[in-house]
Amino acid sequence: SEKLTEAKEDFEKCISLNDSFIPAKIQLAYSIYKSAALQQSPILAQGAREMLQKTVEKYPDSADAHSLFAQVSLRLFSGSNLFYTAHRMCYSTLIKMHQPITEVANVGTLVGEVAS
Repeated sequence: SEKLTEAKEDFEKCISLNDSFIPAKIQLAYSIYKSAALQQSPILAQGAREMLQKTVEKYPDSADAHSLFAQVSLRLFSGSNLFYTAHRMCYSTLIKMHQPITEVANVGTLVGEVAS
């Protein structure tokens, strides 16, 4: 618990120095969630989930934000529609992020076929 408090303070300091540093925002929310789990505080856990959701909304291309949002949602709302919504958001973002790679691979294949 003491290490989580120290980590939380470090992430808060990182965010105060650079508000757009996504990893610090994600890890801050996750450390709050872990503290909530240790304290058995559903209100604190819900707050951490909301922080992750806001991070996902602000940075929709962050796979890490989507992943931790889905993990926390699974633990808090296992079996409910909220988890499945988070999961769908995560996968759709990952597909979008990898689409240019697929398009480049297809172009490379087409160029190879034309050259033959």
